[in-house]
Amino acid sequence: MVDGLKQNLLEWNFKKIRQLGKAFQPQLMTKVLPKLSKLYEDVAPAEPENFDPEVTYKAIVREFASNGNLNSLAPQYLRQAPWVLFYELKKQTVLGKNPKIVSALLQTLRNKPRSGPIISLWHVFLRDYPTDWQTFESIRIGVKDLLKCQLVGLRKARLREDNFHLLDKNGPERMAKLIYESDRPILDIYEEAGLVNELARGLFAKVTFSEIFGRLRNGLENGSVEENRLTRVFKYAREGDRIRIEGAKGELAEALLEPFIEDTPPENLKKAIQSFLLDTVGDPRISKGAWQGIGKQAQNVLYRWLVGASLKQFFNLLDETAQQHMWRYRHVFWDAYYKNGFVKDAWVALGSHASARARYDKTGSYEQSATLGGSQGNQSVLFMKIGSITITEWSHSGKCRIYKNTDSNKPELYQGYYHAQRLRLGGDFEVTHHGSESGKWQKTISDKIYNETGALISYPEYMPEGERDGYRY
Repeated sequence: MVDGLKQNLLEWNFKKIRQLGKAFQPQLMTKVLPKLSKLYEDVAPAEPENFDPEVTYKAIVREFASNGNLNSLAPQYLRQAPWVLFYELKKQTVLGKNPKIVSALLQTLRNKPRSGPIISLWHVFLRDYPTDWQTFESIRIGVKDLLKCQLVGLRKARLREDNFHLLDKNGPERMAKLIYESDRPILDIYEEAGLVNELARGLFAKVTFSEIFGRLRNGLENGSVEENRLTRVFKYAREGDRIRIEGAKGELAEALLEPFIEDTPPENLKKAIQSFLLDTVGDPRISKGAWQGIGKQAQNVLYRWLVGASLKQFFNLLDETAQQHMWRYRHVFWDAYYKNGFVKDAWVALGSHASARARYDKTGSYEQSATLGGSQGNQSVLFMKIGSITITEWSHSGKCRIYKNTDSNKPELYQGYYHAQRLRLGGDFEVTHHGSESGKWQKTISDKIYNETGALISYPEYMPEGERDGYRY
C-alpha cells in the first residue's frame, strides 16, 4: 500500500489540479499544492543567466590550486561548475580534461549533493558526450553514481536512468536498440528519456544516431528492413529540409546507399530512400557541394537510381505524348543500354506538354528535369552520357546527335533550361531515324557508340520483341 501511494505521488501531475473549476478544487490539496509541486516536479537544467564562464573557470582553478579540492568552492561557482566543465576558453585547458579537477568536482558533489548542479552535470555530459577524453569514463560513472543520491529533485532523472540506461557504458547502443525495435515514434521515446531541445541534437544523440544507422545498414544488407521501419527513422532524422543531427548526413547517406553497390532494393524502399536523400541532402547531379565528403560509392548508387528515374520518366511521358511509331523503337533501343549499365548520366528537357503531364501524372511524382524552349510543346529531349560521349535524343522528329568531349557544342547535363535551336548545332555524329523496322539507324548508332566507348549491345537486345528476324535467342 505504501509503495503504491508513493508511486502514485511520483507519477502525479499536479498541474491538472489547477485546471479544475474553483468549486471543485480540493481545499486542503490546493493549500499544499505549491509545496508538493516544489518537491516532486522536475528540476530542469538551465544555464545560469548572466554568468561569466571565464570568472567561474578561474574561481575553480584558484580554489583547487589553494586547497587541492573544491570543498570550499562558493555555492554560486559550484552551481555554475558543470556549465564550464566542457567550455573551451582561449589558451586555457578544458577543465573536464583534467582528471584531478574532475575527481575534485565529483567528490564535492558527493559531499554536498544538490539537485541543480547534478542535473546540470548530467545535461552537459549528454550534450557534449566527449568519448575521446581520457576522463570520459570517470565523468560517466561519477554522474551515474550521483543520480543515486536520494534527492527529490533527482527523482525523474533516476527513473529515466532506470528505464533507458543512458549513462551505461553502452548507453547509445542500448538506446539505439530500443528505438530501432520499437514501433513508437522516435521523438516520443527521446522525450521520455529527457533527450529534448539541445540534447536531441547533442553528441549522445548523434552517437545513438550512428548506432541506429549501423542497424539500418545491416537490415538493408540482409533484406530485413520494412518500409514502415524506414519511415520511422526518416521521420525522426528529417527536420524540415535537412538532417536533424548536424554532421550526420554523410554517415546516414552511406548507410542507406552502400548496401546496394552490387544489388537493387525493392522498388518501394528505393523510392523512399531516394526521396528522403533528395529532400534532405540534395540532388548530387545539381548540388555537388552538398555531397562533398560522402563516399563516392554511395553517390554512384544514387546516380544509378536517378539515371533510371530520369529514363523511366522520359519513357513513360513519351509513351503518352510522342507518336508511337516513332518512339517505340527509340524506347527499346536506349532502355537496352541502360539495362546493361552503360548509361552513367541522364537528364531530360521537357516541352510544355510533357512538362504539364509530368507534374500531374497518376502517381503524383515529379522527377527533376529541365525546360525545353524554342520548340513545339510536344517535343522533349533526352541527354545521356555513355563513356566519354554525350548523346541527345529527341522525342519526335529530330536527329540523334553524339558529341565527343572535345566538341565545343556539346550540351552540359543538369542545366535548368535548353533552347532547341542551340541543341541542333554541331555534333560529331548525326543520325536520322530512318529504317526503324529493319534496325538501320539502330545499327548505325550502336556501331558508333561501340567504336567510341567499347559499349556493345547486340541486335536482339535493341530491337522490339517480335521484330528480331533471323536471330536465335
